[in-house]
Formats: sequence, structure tokens, C-alpha cells
Amino acid sequence: MSTKKRKTNYRPLIIAGAALLFTFVAIWFLTKPSKQSLAVRELQSSFNITDIKKVWDTYRTDLASDKVFVDAVRTKIQSINPSIEQLNEAKTWLPQPPTYFNIIVVPDLSRRLTEESYDFDQVKNDTILINHVWKVFRDSTWTKMNTKDRFMIDVTDNNQGGGAFRNIANRLFFDLGTYKNKGNRLFFDDNGKSFVKDVKDLYGSALKEPLGADYWLYFNRYLVNKIQPNTLRENYKNVVVILTDGYLETENALYTGGEGQMNAACNARPVDDFMEQRGMRIPSIEQKYENVTVLMLEIAERPNGQGCHYEVLKNYWASWFNEMGIKSANGDFFVIRENSTNLTKSKISNFFANLK
Repeated sequence: MSTKKRKTNYRPLIIAGAALLFTFVAIWFLTKPSKQSLAVRELQSSFNITDIKKVWDTYRTDLASDKVFVDAVRTKIQSINPSIEQLNEAKTWLPQPPTYFNIIVVPDLSRRLTEESYDFDQVKNDTILINHVWKVFRDSTWTKMNTKDRFMIDVTDNNQGGGAFRNIANRLFFDLGTYKNKGNRLFFDDNGKSFVKDVKDLYGSALKEPLGADYWLYFNRYLVNKIQPNTLRENYKNVVVILTDGYLETENALYTGGEGQMNAACNARPVDDFMEQRGMRIPSIEQKYENVTVLMLEIAERPNGQGCHYEVLKNYWASWFNEMGIKSANGDFFVIRENSTNLTKSKISNFFANLK
């Protein structure tokens, strides 16, 4: 009587083995440290800028666009209290952070507003141009969200605007960084409705008591506190817009010289050499503004300086701005008053469009 060997069924064992293997592989992948976690862990044991740079170079191919990793690198750099040189060096290899506007408008609220020798309405001109700078700011940020752009109107000292500026200063300062997780359009709807009226109120107060605008004092003491620095997390375009006739004078000082001195410079050629030889300059200040661009509007020669004072005034301001390291000192920052405010508005738009 013959017997047949029973055929062993290995299929359940194969299925079970495959399931076990799959489970093992899945667990391995789930518990395997990601490149992000490995990189962040290595950063924790970095104690100087060289070590941090090595970690960055090791992982940048895979993680240069990883927000968590990039943020961890920036945080680690800040934690070692780097020098300015180290910060600047790190900026050359880290991704560029977002760039925001910090616009500061500083009108001259002196007797230029009521100067009878000018055949135009200076207050009207100023307000048209300030409203256009506001429009440029609004249009450039309108569709964005969670930005840190800033805009403010400031005065050279608290006595400007009839001493009433403090009453409306908060209404003329706009910080989009305070508006979280909502579109900037809503910020302007909530905060910008009264802008035109507030500017009108400022000039109304100034007309009651015009007072010389001391820009020397402003740049020396106050402006430094309004400038936003570039950091590893954000860059700023600091733009100071000045509306003035160009004559820097106060009750006690003629920073841009008297009439006789200016006319002597007008008759000399080249003007800049003559002014240098005679020491015709706005007094130096200690502050440096290498991250600042200045635009000066409404430059207007007085009747006794028609055809020559513009060049002398521009030389005064350009030399002073160069000393401070201001970016636009050698460019078209000095805009003479035009008969057409639309032409000046176009120059303002082009100036902001070409900012670097």
C-alpha cells in the first residue's frame, strides 16, 4: 500500500514573513532621523560661526529651502552674539530674508509755507505729494499679508506743527507688522481712512505758528531711532522723504550759508571746489546712515537766488549726506519744485520703483 507525502503549504508563512518585513521597514522609516532633524541636532552642538557654516554647507543642497532648518540656523547664529562682521558674512551665504519698506516723511513746516514771494500754494503742493508717497506705500503692500512694512510722518522737533504734533503722531504712524494673519488690504481699510484729513490737520496746526525746521538736529538726534536695521530675518528699505525749499536754516543757525556767501559760490566755477576751499558745509554729525536713502522734494530757489542757488544747495546737502553714508547722496535725490505736481509725482514713483 503506497503512501503520498503531504505537501507542505508555505503560503501562510510567506505572507506572515512579508507582513513582518513590511512592518519592520515601516517602523525603520518612521523612526529614521530625517535630514532636517539631523541638521538641527548638529546645529545644537555648534559653538561658533565656523561650525554653523559647516552644518549649513553639509545640508544646504537638500534643506536650503526648508523653513525650519533655515530658521534654526539664524537662531543659532544669533545665540552666539556674533560681531557685525560675522553677521554680514553670514548674510552672504544664507538665503535673503524678506525686504520691507520703512518710509519716513519729514515735511518742513517753517515759514516756507507762507512765503509771499512764491506764487504758488506750498501747503497744497506738499499735501498732494505726501498723499502720493502714501499711495506708493499702500500700492506696494496692498495685496500682501504678514509683512513688516512701516510708514510714518515725522517732524524735526516737537515744536513743529504749532507744538501740536504729539496729538496726531499716532494717527500718522502705520506698522503693518502689528497686523497678523490678515491681508494688508484690511489694515488700510481699518487704519488709513483718515490719512488725508490727518495730514491736513498737521498743516493746519503748522500754519498757526510756522517754525524753522532743524534737519541738522533731526539727523543728529532723532532719525537714528526711526531707522529699521537689517537683520538675518528681515531687510529694510529705509527711505526718508523731505519736503523743503533746500535752505537749511533755524532761528539761530544758517547751515546753508547767508545770501552773500551763496552768491559768491554761484559766481565761482566749479562751485564744489569753491565751497570746499571756503569750508562751506553743513556741520558734521556723528551718526552714520548707510542703510538710508533720502529723497528731497520741493526745492525752490528764492527770488534773490534764481538760476544759481539750486546748485549750491545741492552741493551742501550732497556733501553732508556723503559724510553720513546715505545711499542716494550722489544720485537724483534733490528734486526742484515743478510747475506740474503730476511731474513730481511721476519722479516719486520712479524713485521708489528703482530702489535697491
